[in-house]
Amino acid sequence: MGQIVIDIPTNAKRRYVLTDKARAAELLADLDESATRIKNDEYKLTKQELEDIKDLRDAEKAMAEYRRTGISYSVDELRKEIGVKG
Repeated sequence: MGQIVIDIPTNAKRRYVLTDKARAAELLADLDESATRIKNDEYKLTKQELEDIKDLRDAEKAMAEYRRTGISYSVDELRKEIGVKG
């Protein structure tokens, strides 16, 4: 039987046993798609590394949205929209 360790940004601790191989495969596929895989078991991400990963995901989503719509915004437009003075 295998094991997955998932570090989440909360103090929640839970333990599950999956008995359905197909559902386990779906879970692994979802994790591979939406999580960052760490190959070294001893390695723990720092807060800065977690923030960097989140920033990368946000940037990838923004680029995907740009490719889909072709709409882009200037920094001045974004500052005006969110009320930040430049």
